[in-house]
Amino acid sequence: MRFPGARRFVEPAALAAIGAAVLLDTLGYPEALAPGAPGPAFFPRILGAGLIAGAAILALRRPDRADPGGARPGSGPRIHRRRRVWVASAWIAAALSALSFVGTLFVLPPLVGGLLWLSGERTPSLLVGVPAAFTALVWLVFSVLLGVPLP
Repeated sequence: MRFPGARRFVEPAALAAIGAAVLLDTLGYPEALAPGAPGPAFFPRILGAGLIAGAAILALRRPDRADPGGARPGSGPRIHRRRRVWVASAWIAAALSALSFVGTLFVLPPLVGGLLWLSGERTPSLLVGVPAAFTALVWLVFSVLLGVPLP
């Protein structure tokens, strides 16, 4: 039996499954070490819930009928939407693999910049500024404010 339009729910379903797996994984995490402080499961649970919320938004969006190929106007080489998802997944996996060897502050800028480029952004100031600002924010929040050592 075929369901027209069901293919557009594959990516949101995969994203929701990853979010659910993250939430399930945190069930075995220990409780907070100090009363009133967030425990080790706090941030992963926020991430899992965010993935599920993002999946819901993707599932509820209207399909883009104007561009069946998946590329936005002015997005450079035409890369099909599904191929971009696979390239982005490989890019994230490569960044995670390099994280322990290179360090967070050197992995985040190319990761964020590459994902921006894959999403169709071509403005040079944004391709440099957003990754730099995001990396600075991650360093400030985790290293400075929370005292969490970054790899």
